[in-house]
Amino acid sequence: MGLTSLPEDVLLDIASFLSVFDLLSLKQTCRALHAFGSSDYLWHNLADQLELPLDVPPGITIKSLSHDELQQIVIKAIRLEVNWRERTPSAKRITPLVCDTDEPYVDEMQFLLGGKWLLTAQRHRQVERRWHSRIVLWSLEDVQDAYRAATIELPGAYRSSTFELQKGGESVTLAVGMNDGADVIIIYSVDLRDRPEFSYFAPPAPSPLRRISLPGHPRAPNIRPVIHQLAISEGRIAATVVVPGGNCSLQLFVADTRTMFSGWVHPRYFESFSNLWVRLYEGFLLLLGTMHSRLGTMHSRLVLRIYNIPTKRRAGMLQPITDNHSDDEDHRFVDLGPVVAEFEQPLRADSEIHDISRVSVPSASCLSVMIFYSFHDSSSGIGQVTRFRLPPSAREDNGGVSGATSYFPMPPHVSAQLAQVGPGGRAIWLEHNWETQNKRIMRYQPRKGARVGLLIPSDPALPFTPNICHSLAFDEVTGRVCLGLFNGDVYVLDFV
Repeated sequence: MGLTSLPEDVLLDIASFLSVFDLLSLKQTCRALHAFGSSDYLWHNLADQLELPLDVPPGITIKSLSHDELQQIVIKAIRLEVNWRERTPSAKRITPLVCDTDEPYVDEMQFLLGGKWLLTAQRHRQVERRWHSRIVLWSLEDVQDAYRAATIELPGAYRSSTFELQKGGESVTLAVGMNDGADVIIIYSVDLRDRPEFSYFAPPAPSPLRRISLPGHPRAPNIRPVIHQLAISEGRIAATVVVPGGNCSLQLFVADTRTMFSGWVHPRYFESFSNLWVRLYEGFLLLLGTMHSRLGTMHSRLVLRIYNIPTKRRAGMLQPITDNHSDDEDHRFVDLGPVVAEFEQPLRADSEIHDISRVSVPSASCLSVMIFYSFHDSSSGIGQVTRFRLPPSAREDNGGVSGATSYFPMPPHVSAQLAQVGPGGRAIWLEHNWETQNKRIMRYQPRKGARVGLLIPSDPALPFTPNICHSLAFDEVTGRVCLGLFNGDVYVLDFV
């Protein structure tokens, strides 16, 4: 019996043991195997089993893609993985986004997953004797023809920003935290359907849709809140806000840009955290931070708690925690309800200092955290990457532990700066050697041995060196890296 005579279910079982390139070779054997190798079902299963970040457009599921589309996406992911595993990966393309400018340097930058949209922020721009901040949304879908989709100039000090695609990519919702006397969150909608006629001209600034003022915290009404970080999902916003006092100085403010529901989340949900990060994901609110061990020791653990995002139909009204205690302060806070899922991973007990350097944005399947440990005796530091599986339905019946942690050694006398980590665990950071004062960009590979290697050396054959790098953005799906330099230049590097 020939291979083509086997039942399709047997062929599918055989194909599950083949690599992508073996499958591509199989397709070239004969017409029958070409037809079998072009099955959407086969490629859907292959993509599901492939432990690599795939460049699937936001809002699109793998099951909705044809085998031709998936084949291109999978091959690109494998080529990036091969390059990423080289001793020093080669940059396939280097594109100056901003060059030879008198503008201030970019303080902060971030990609949407897929690397096709970049948001940059500049603080301390002096305009007419007042301090301003500038936010720029870049389209990098064709990096050789990149353009500014929106430029927003705002008076005051920039705090934080976040953005998301809407309506299948027709628009972007942008939330910007600013201070011009008091902290506010300003919401914009940027139409992406019409490109500005000239990419070197700044497009007209979009008009703000909403301005959300942060009221005083019920427990510290006389202290002005300071926005720390913002997260957005489906028009709903969560902000960590600095309010001094208590075990955790960060408080949580939530708002819905469509219903105008907003309010402070009750501190009891995160009082046990010694620090706090918040992310939003498909109707869920994710709280992540460190806690001391339940055993009463000084040992700490990394904890992820998942709640439903709170909603309220009537604008401006807070959802009370209890209806029968209106005289209690609880009625002034937002209730998150019960925990949907809780996961945890250990932190090293032998270090004196640990710092959560970066928490990724969630993907459709996971969220990653990057931590660096240091020691008072000046010995070499240690890095840690922990990946949690999402969504909450992935919870296991093993005490709520649903994650994987890897450690890697750091060279002596170095610090890690500007760390960036993707949801799948790929990461980069700027390594500063305090003895030589040289800097280089390092990379972390989460698969097959948790490998750390060089991405950009301290003396690269490039128009710049990492020594003048001031800001970084990284997209693990495409391997795209963006660097903002102290001279105001911005470069995009592609590794596939």
